[in-house]
Amino acid sequence: MRLFLLAIVALVLAGPALAQAPNYLNDQAMFQKGWSELVEKMGPGVDVAEIVIRPEAIEVKARAEGGGARIDRWQVGFTRIMTIALHRASGPRPEVPSGPVRDIESGFFGLPSVPIDRLWPILESALARARLEDAGRISSVRIARQVTLLPNPAYGEVRWTIGVASDRETASITTDPGGRIMGVDIAGTNRGRNRNFLEQDEWPLADAQASFRTIVGAKPEVYEIDVSRTTISMKAVAAGNPRSTTSWMWDGGAFRRDFVDMPNTDLIRNNGNLPFSLDEVDLAKLPAILKAAREREPSGNARIMIAKAVKERVPVGTPKVTWQVQMVDGRRQIPLFGEDFSERTVVNLTPDGAVAAVLLPKSLRPKVDRLSPDAVLAALETLQTSLGKNARLFEVSFNADQVALAMISPSQPGMTFEVALREKLEETSPRSVSMVNLRSTFAFGDLARLDKANLESILVRARAAIPIPGAQIHRIRIWSGEPFWRPRQGMPYLDIRVGVPPRFDVGGYVVFTADGKFVETVK
Repeated sequence: MRLFLLAIVALVLAGPALAQAPNYLNDQAMFQKGWSELVEKMGPGVDVAEIVIRPEAIEVKARAEGGGARIDRWQVGFTRIMTIALHRASGPRPEVPSGPVRDIESGFFGLPSVPIDRLWPILESALARARLEDAGRISSVRIARQVTLLPNPAYGEVRWTIGVASDRETASITTDPGGRIMGVDIAGTNRGRNRNFLEQDEWPLADAQASFRTIVGAKPEVYEIDVSRTTISMKAVAAGNPRSTTSWMWDGGAFRRDFVDMPNTDLIRNNGNLPFSLDEVDLAKLPAILKAAREREPSGNARIMIAKAVKERVPVGTPKVTWQVQMVDGRRQIPLFGEDFSERTVVNLTPDGAVAAVLLPKSLRPKVDRLSPDAVLAALETLQTSLGKNARLFEVSFNADQVALAMISPSQPGMTFEVALREKLEETSPRSVSMVNLRSTFAFGDLARLDKANLESILVRARAAIPIPGAQIHRIRIWSGEPFWRPRQGMPYLDIRVGVPPRFDVGGYVVFTADGKFVETVK
């Protein structure tokens, strides 16, 4: 009995030492001994589907004797007697293949192609790359072919996935067989738990792009990339169903899909966003993009709420991917519900980080009277620059909220589309037109004589022509004059609406030609 108690005490005292005892992942000589016995039992020329190394065992799934897609499992482990480790290899045991890839044989690779002599330098590199706060250790190694899911599940290149752990943290490092690091998952580290993709620059964002690429490749099937504090997500065409989309999320290493596919609203809506390729963005440039956006936030205390990459439709020209970064004053308390999104600063940037446009919070935007001569002429200049001076227009109308324009589609004969100019130029629903009469259209050049002095005179005379107390101009419409008046040498007409707010149902309108000639008053 005394000897038994002494043995228990010895084991307890030796606990820490036993925890650090040699195993397959912390002792190169011990690994080599176990690996040699396993290879000797399997045969050195076998094709393998997976190699898994754990501290206590090495397991190999290999092609069964006779070839084909059948798999056998082989394993080596050890038993420790005092300081001596006795290795014992076992197998084969039949293994039922599992996983999404039907072509089982395409998952094999030759055992001689595995540079197992490079294992220890690769493990040291992975341990250093994980950057755990406490002393870390290698917890597992898996060698197998990567799996891509689209367009159909298939095996790709051989990758080594190395687990790293401490008592408080875990990480996963992916390399190619030569040891080049291909991916880093540090979501289980303290850095990962406190991650903020919108504020921290240290994240391997190229890994997120590589993960997304396994889904869509280089095909133009991405509708949106969203970056939040803890997640980078991609909305892309669902496999085999372009009328649906699937969302995929990356959280610093782990990669997963949303549970439910959603209707492709961008495809359904006439003004929905366009799909783009991952080649059109570079997530590695995201820190520089966010920095450039932060510099344009007016408070100087920018707090980024979200950033997203989209390819919006444009009335003319070539659509391009833009980053849209939404920010608030970091000193302002943001309510959990009911936030006024008009008080966000929105900065649009190119994929290279050049600022394309800045939309200030509503409270900081200069008050614009869209019906003033200066505002009308500025809007016409913006429209001409965006749409081209030769665009054929049906009408341009101005009210307190927006400028709206209808024109012949330059890319779709027989179609017209409408454009709204609010904070930016937006295309609205296109519609078909039959037997377009070019006499019903005009160009920006036909408004050459509509200068500031002329327009000011038109507006003053229009207001005087409707002498109703409290009435004011609430709409300006420029059109060809058809069908009531035939344009004189292409001269467009102006319809100035005057009424009593708020309904403007009491009043009338006054018609002028664009060169300022009075035509008619209707009350």
